[in-house]
Amino acid sequence: MFGDIIPIEDELLAALYNGGNEEREMILETAKEEWFVSGSGKILYAKAVADLEAGREPSIAASYSIPDKEVKDRLATLSSKLSPTVFSLRSSVKAAAERAHKMQVVFACNVAEEEIKAGEPPLEGAARLEGKLRDLGCEGDDEIKTIGDAASGLLSDMERAAKRKTLFSGISSGLSGLDVLTGGFRNGQMIVVAARTGEGKTALASQLLLHAARNKWDENRQDWASKGYVTCLVELEMTASEVAQRCVAHLGGPQMWKMRDAGKLTEKDLADARAALTTLQNLPFFVDAPSRMRLGALRAKARGWKRRLGMEMLCVDLIGKVNSDGRERDRWREVANVSHGLKALAKELNIVVIAIAQLNRDASGEEEAGLHHIRESGDIEQDADVVLLLTTSREDEKVKTLRVAKCRSGLTGRVPLVFDGNTQRFKELVKEAK
Repeated sequence: MFGDIIPIEDELLAALYNGGNEEREMILETAKEEWFVSGSGKILYAKAVADLEAGREPSIAASYSIPDKEVKDRLATLSSKLSPTVFSLRSSVKAAAERAHKMQVVFACNVAEEEIKAGEPPLEGAARLEGKLRDLGCEGDDEIKTIGDAASGLLSDMERAAKRKTLFSGISSGLSGLDVLTGGFRNGQMIVVAARTGEGKTALASQLLLHAARNKWDENRQDWASKGYVTCLVELEMTASEVAQRCVAHLGGPQMWKMRDAGKLTEKDLADARAALTTLQNLPFFVDAPSRMRLGALRAKARGWKRRLGMEMLCVDLIGKVNSDGRERDRWREVANVSHGLKALAKELNIVVIAIAQLNRDASGEEEAGLHHIRESGDIEQDADVVLLLTTSREDEKVKTLRVAKCRSGLTGRVPLVFDGNTQRFKELVKEAK
């Protein structure tokens, strides 16, 4: 299948050993060791690169000292071969890169086949293979742009914000104090919502998703659209019906305690539930509630949702429940891999990713909760563009503080909130004037 790679290798090696400075510089800037399939090709390429980096000129005569018959035979071939011109060398470099890419694809497929034969679940193996093939496909992409081009995109964001008369250019959270600090959630960002167990972090994330799914600016109509952003929730702690129950309460349906004690529901409660359900059914809000999830499977699903649904916001509850694709011995390293993967996914798909995380138990002590209290891995705070820490007042459990502990493109600060557990709603706390 790859028998024609040897003549291409000879072209590259001839440029290194018999060419001039221009040909050698081209090889050094573009070629990679993995492009060379034959053992002798790898040895001679590495020898030439080492000589050039040491300030020596690669020499066929000096390379005969390598004690390898295959290398000596290869040198005999190179000694009678002229260096290709720069023009023809470009074709050889391109051909070598294409063949190396094909070999990597075949190798990845073979590894996936062997792992599935060894007992790995087929869906997980397929998801891992899809991620690897996508990584290989992106390896040669050249997406570098001028700073001017990047600035023009920033200007477009500012113009959109000006037209809709808001302080933010990203996706609104529905909490004005938070939007003032963050400027809204932007595509490519990873937002971390962290709190201790029972503090309301899932309720807050659900509220953010619901608001996004109901509110989107229509550029063509210059008005708010009838439907919002396409949002997807990967829920690893609750069932889909439990998520739906919270959303019904949030949208004006029966309160949570009444839905738990259904015998006390009135006709008005049932009418409110139907109205809330109608609203939910018209929202581009999707829920996936698997019992477990690997990072590779999550990435594969997310790509499919982006392609089929046009997903614009993804929430993962809980980041600590996602398993990495590798077999890491250390828990912190596994969580770090998941965190890196979610941030990469946000940039790859150009979406907002919200990751829900736990705070350590000592976050409830005298010291104010900070970034270092995020459980299991410090990489989460490093990967995040925005970190929101939710804590409860000691005097009143309904009073919360949402602290923007990190914001790469905005400000840090605190947003006082009031949480109603029965309606699953967070509202900004307005202090009465004295």
